[in-house]
Amino acid sequence: SQALKKMKDYVPGGDDELVNSLKWVEPMEKRYTYDYKGSKTVLDHILLPLGWQDRVSGVTIDHDRPDGASDHWPVILDLSW
Repeated sequence: SQALKKMKDYVPGGDDELVNSLKWVEPMEKRYTYDYKGSKTVLDHILLPLGWQDRVSGVTIDHDRPDGASDHWPVILDLSW
């Protein structure tokens, strides 16, 4: 898919049509969706068209969510219309 190609061929500073919503998660140390024995990584993404950047009103990763159906923390994206 086009989204997968964008993630695999990512070039910092390149001209992309999609933007990863995790760029709005601050501080940077909070940008992880999976933790295996202290090794934190990002497995989950929400990609947006460049034209939607002004609609982003918030992005969070719910690290306080108790263990349950998934071993990943959800990425929550709020958009303003």
